[in-house]
Amino acid sequence: TEKRILEQYSINSGKPVGIQFSKKIQSASYSPDGQKILICSVDGEVIEYSDTPQLLFKHNAVIQASYNDSGTNVLIAPNDLCVIEISLGIENRWRYVLTDANTYRYPETTLFIPTDPNKILVKFDGESTFYSFNTENGKWMDPFTGHRAQINSFAFSPCKNYLLTSSEDHTVKE
Repeated sequence: TEKRILEQYSINSGKPVGIQFSKKIQSASYSPDGQKILICSVDGEVIEYSDTPQLLFKHNAVIQASYNDSGTNVLIAPNDLCVIEISLGIENRWRYVLTDANTYRYPETTLFIPTDPNKILVKFDGESTFYSFNTENGKWMDPFTGHRAQINSFAFSPCKNYLLTSSEDHTVKE
């Protein structure tokens, strides 16, 4: 098997402080407390890494995963017509929060909305718009528009009141 290395970089020195991992990594993110790393591999594994790796979920392929603000839940965007939420705990229970009944597009990136635990942001593959979805009632909210080309990334501000987006239209918007 091909060995990949997921590296952490020191902000002070710019040098890697390194975590070796034997999977091809699709994405990685920190838990809110910074004590764990959430790793998505292209073979469909979602792994939480602290002292030792723990397999949280296995799917046919996973593009991206993220923690909620408290670190108790994980939102997964598999390469499929769905979004899955895992409630972390003794059993790591999971549920579909978005399925192909809600959309016929591939979710590429998902985030919990920090100010409302029942809402998520969803960006579909190749789109210049992203959407808010209420996981409690299954309804779509108004779309976020403004970019003329595919959105590449989005992130909340530390105060959680603003959303920053970047796009292939050469703009960053708040």
